Amino acid sequence: MKKQTIKGSKLRNISDPALAKPHAKGANIALVQPSKDNVWGKYYFVQYHRHSMLLSKSANFYNDVLDLLNKARALPVGNDNTRLLDDQLRDDLEFASMQFLIFTKLAFEYMTTEMLTMINNIHIHKGGKVEVPWENFTIYERLSILLKNLSLKLPVPDCLQKILTNRDLVEHPSKERLYSPSEDEWKNVHLAWVLSGEIDGCLDKLVNFVNQILVAFDNYVKANQIPGQLTGVQRGLKSLDNFKKQR
Repeated sequence: MKKQTIKGSKLRNISDPALAKPHAKGANIALVQPSKDNVWGKYYFVQYHRHSMLLSKSANFYNDVLDLLNKARALPVGNDNTRLLDDQLRDDLEFASMQFLIFTKLAFEYMTTEMLTMINNIHIHKGGKVEVPWENFTIYERLSILLKNLSLKLPVPDCLQKILTNRDLVEHPSKERLYSPSEDEWKNVHLAWVLSGEIDGCLDKLVNFVNQILVAFDNYVKANQIPGQLTGVQRGLKSLDNFKKQR
């Protein structure tokens, strides 16, 4: 798939020495991302890694799923030896589990992209060759490259494949994925799979896997610091773009 590039209105700045702030030699710097609202003006926010936030959100939704699953399991069993979910419990469990799958998939997308980008930058800084274009690879292929660079020999948890498969069921609905009374194909319906209980225990395996990667990545970055000297930098930037103050 061809990458899309979105163009924003051009940012207008000048260098104002009065706004330049001194810093000590060797100080850490943070990259800031600019944005502009043509009415309200320019914004900045510090560049950051998204995967930790996404993993945290994923865990929150997972805990919601377990709580709702326990409510479903506590429902009375009827004369036909089955339980019937009321509409509210059905909806809550459906959406909490959807968000768990989607945020987990996003977390692995961002984690592999952010870590491999830094690892590539370190390789290039040391005169190494650029890695293969991993951005078009699957999550499993990215994880393989990441684990290799971090010298980790970890099996990818089986539950990750279940999560990615069922995330596809959620994001690509079809007639069979909305309703399937079949004796052996009912798991094609997302909520039916959730109620099967296979989702229970998934997070613990993923957390253990990810934590080992996080520790190894942190050690890798510390062992491969890239000191440098800023050149061609304009200090004390001031926006020339129009802005509006809220009253």
